[in-house]
Amino acid sequence: MALGLPLAILAIIILAVLALFVIGMFIVGIIIFIIGIVKNKSNKKKGKPTKLWKIFIIIGILLIAISLFFIIPAIDAFWVTEKEEAQLNEMKYRSSNTIVEAIKTEDVEFLKNAFTKIERQKATLDYQIIQMYDFIDGNIVDYTIEEPDSSIEDYGKHIKKYQFVEIRDIKTDTGNVYRLLFRECRMNAEDKRQEGIIGIKVIAKDNTFILVGDY
Repeated sequence: MALGLPLAILAIIILAVLALFVIGMFIVGIIIFIIGIVKNKSNKKKGKPTKLWKIFIIIGILLIAISLFFIIPAIDAFWVTEKEEAQLNEMKYRSSNTIVEAIKTEDVEFLKNAFTKIERQKATLDYQIIQMYDFIDGNIVDYTIEEPDSSIEDYGKHIKKYQFVEIRDIKTDTGNVYRLLFRECRMNAEDKRQEGIIGIKVIAKDNTFILVGDY
């Protein structure tokens, strides 16, 4: 643990230095390119040699191109990360609110449709959902959605993305408090039938619990 922290700090410092170097290269490339363009035009008008400034232009273009080779993927990676995080949060609340809304209305089909196609094909799913509705005593009046834990399984073209979400402090009008955990597959490039909620676990205050789906 003591060794891990200095290594992490060192890695951050190295990345920061590399980032500054690449940005510096980009700025220098632009400056050299502009100087080359301006001087080349000026010498042309005066009838002076322009070969040196053409070399400046070429060097500037090369420096800009090399720096962009590193800058563009970095920006793209950052943008994808931000986009995925936004999608993850949107899905987290959507799925969590779907479950809570289904419990409130005791709508079996509504919740069933949020499960994966594989789980929906199981004959026991309807019964398990009904049992969960019966397990929760009272009407939900308040709840808190925790930040999800996510994982990615990358098999080249076959990427699988999962998230694990907790809805805590689920309070009912009868004074009961529950925790609800669920697993969800956000993406399965190989088999779309596996996308959706995989399993739900509801835990009462006395630690008794009920399972729905493949939890």
